Amino acid sequence: MDGYRVLDLVGEGSFGKVYKARKKHSAQVTAMKFITKKGKCEKDLEGLRQEIEILKNLKHENIVEMLDAFETPTEFCVVTEFAHGELFEVLQHDRRLKEDQVRKIARQLVKALDYLHRRRIIHRDMKPQNILIGSKGLVKLCDFGFASAMSPSTLMLHSIKGTPLYMAPELVQEQAYNHNVDLWSLGVILYELYFGVPPFYTNSIYKLINHIVKSPVEFPEKISPEFQNFLSGLLHKVPGERLSWPDLLSHPFVAETEEEKRVRVGASRSASLTSSQQISASSQRTSSTLYCSSSRSSTVETAIVQSIASSHPDRVGKEEEATQQFTPSEPRQQRGTLKERNGSPPPKSQGKKNAEETSTCDSSIGAEKASKNGKQSGSECQETSQLTACASDLQRSIRSDVEPYREKAQRLHIDGLGAWLGCIVDGCRAELSDPAVGAVLPRIEAATTSLNGNMEIQLEPLVLGILDLVCTLSYCQDASSVRVRTVRFCLGAIVCLLDNRPEEVAEIFTYGSAAARLFELSSTIAKKVLARIPSSSEAPPAALNSVLRTSSALLVRFVLESRALTEQLGSPDSPSRDSHHLQTLLHPSNSAPVLCDILLVYSQLARMDSSFINCFLEKEVPQLLGELLSHKSPVIRGRSAHLVGNLCRHTAAFYESLVEPFDLMTRQSSWEPAAFSVQREGTIGRSKPTTTTLLSLLVSLLRDQDGTARKFASFALGNAAFHNHKLYMALKEAIPPLIDLLQQAEDDKESIKARANAAGALGNFARNGGTLCEEIVQSGAMDALCATAFSEDSGASSVALFSLGNLAAYEVCRHKIRTLEIDVKAAELAHLKEGSKAKHAARILSKYAGKGKH
Repeated sequence: MDGYRVLDLVGEGSFGKVYKARKKHSAQVTAMKFITKKGKCEKDLEGLRQEIEILKNLKHENIVEMLDAFETPTEFCVVTEFAHGELFEVLQHDRRLKEDQVRKIARQLVKALDYLHRRRIIHRDMKPQNILIGSKGLVKLCDFGFASAMSPSTLMLHSIKGTPLYMAPELVQEQAYNHNVDLWSLGVILYELYFGVPPFYTNSIYKLINHIVKSPVEFPEKISPEFQNFLSGLLHKVPGERLSWPDLLSHPFVAETEEEKRVRVGASRSASLTSSQQISASSQRTSSTLYCSSSRSSTVETAIVQSIASSHPDRVGKEEEATQQFTPSEPRQQRGTLKERNGSPPPKSQGKKNAEETSTCDSSIGAEKASKNGKQSGSECQETSQLTACASDLQRSIRSDVEPYREKAQRLHIDGLGAWLGCIVDGCRAELSDPAVGAVLPRIEAATTSLNGNMEIQLEPLVLGILDLVCTLSYCQDASSVRVRTVRFCLGAIVCLLDNRPEEVAEIFTYGSAAARLFELSSTIAKKVLARIPSSSEAPPAALNSVLRTSSALLVRFVLESRALTEQLGSPDSPSRDSHHLQTLLHPSNSAPVLCDILLVYSQLARMDSSFINCFLEKEVPQLLGELLSHKSPVIRGRSAHLVGNLCRHTAAFYESLVEPFDLMTRQSSWEPAAFSVQREGTIGRSKPTTTTLLSLLVSLLRDQDGTARKFASFALGNAAFHNHKLYMALKEAIPPLIDLLQQAEDDKESIKARANAAGALGNFARNGGTLCEEIVQSGAMDALCATAFSEDSGASSVALFSLGNLAAYEVCRHKIRTLEIDVKAAELAHLKEGSKAKHAARILSKYAGKGKH
């Protein structure tokens, strides 16, 4: 703190204050953001620390750089570079921008998001106020208070953060989401920059959410086809169909123009020809990374590839040892070794790079380029300079448009790939072992396999090669010869990888929709993932946990990315319907990440297919779900309640299980599998078992400290009363906590949804009969419903109106309606004659007049 001199106050908000400051003994101007700790819970403080941790590691020209950070007992202080001029201010003053101005901003934001998403960081709060524009038009992304860094094993996030106006459909619907939410927000921002208003705008948050989820994107005036295509791609309702990486980088709207390319190429050539030190360094890098086959010396083609890889890492991926490519001039079977790439998976642009490299390495192209550049005898510096300029020019021309990629990709040399693919499949099979053993024994770091004894491949590049091939396929999907021969090999290799390397199979999904389509070509792959999971009695705990961890991550990918794979998981012959698999997957001894993933998978399956409920009707299942509903993790409690709600979604078949009593054992430490509890009997402290039911546990969750748990508990209880009245008397105990939930004053999204679910549940308590009407009136539930229906503008108010319509059909409730003047208020709303509220108000009046059916 003593190293800075505060100059001016430049901003203030609920978070704290931002000052312009200068670092002492220098001319460096900074921004100092002071954030008070007062009134913030530990979860909020941890979120601030997360923002600081994320910013520390970010170095990009389009992202505000953190220079320093401090934490005192009362506040945080974050020091960043000083950048001013919010995009929000531009919208306020200029209202809208021209298309070429929007294009310049879009290019820089795409670069910033590409940088973040490559590091598995989601911003989650993209909006004009968080985008700064400097005097020279340099755009910088800031404010990572809602950002989240996803670990390599994290596939989807579920917490709701961000500004509703810029939220993606999956966010406002509280579904799992990934980096695609940032791309939706980018589309909204660019739309607003050009048209002056967001694509969906209203003062009612309920209407806003409805528009975001259902309304199509309209373009009020004509714009260029490429701009409209760009916006339409970003604003696609389905996350998996949204314009994403790597296609986003090469989209014509943000790709370089020919003029810009010529300027940049000229500057690059000038720099490479005038600086002998740079040329020397480039030569050294090329020499150090060049890797050749033992039976073949360096050629012009490989030199070009190596020059691209080493001289332009920002264009083709991280600096790494280059991969040997096969050309028609090489024998079909040739000894070669594919070297490890520092043990890291390839960047997302790897498939594009493969397509470029394979075409580039065609001998005719290499010879032509070498001839044009006049490669003659001379100094090493001169040769390297010519090679570098040639490679750079060639690389940029290849990347200029998507269609040339595909045309060149169709010329992939199938003979050479066939040899590699055959070897990859053999190598995968060589890895196969019992899943339980493979999960606990150290992985062999190298394996030798051969195709007629002529090829040797290391294990790590074996997996990377499959990932590269899958990504390359996305750029040549229209080439029938590639699809027929290559897809068959890829699927065989992927299935072989499932036993020992499922985490790598899950990684394939990060390569976009083409990868999902590749998986869909297999009619058994989703079932194979489930089938590889042993029951708890067949494997030691460590092996079981390892297999579950990798398999659950892959199953979540299947469910979230592909409906075809979801249907495969839920098919009648799928292991997911087996009670033994169910008990293994949902056992409380499993780690929290595994349980979160599996609960999400089973919730989706139960939501999709009513027949899926049958595997949950076994007598052991209620106790299993009971343990999860009382789990120490609030996320698991909430997910479990969500699963129960979906089990009651289509049919009343699960109702009896809700009231079936069982013994709930309270344990002083975490659960352990029943199969191994005998050998440790007495080692874990236990209290006496408590007899309870799933319904009672759901009622207790209505007062849970976690908002998500309360929300899904009210959802489940509402569905428990939807199909018939059999559980009405058991549900009587839920009325007081539902009223308390309905009267909560918080206005965050979770609380609003919880109130909507509570209002819906109270209405369902009168949907199939008036058994509980007296209790509803005497407990004050109608007062709470009336207050919600007519005093707030949210989704909860609309649901409360509908529930009052259910209650208006009964005489005991009609008297209360007159007392509270609900009929008068409903008449005022009904006169609006539009919107769901007017419709529900008219329904109240109809039921109140005795015209409606109960």
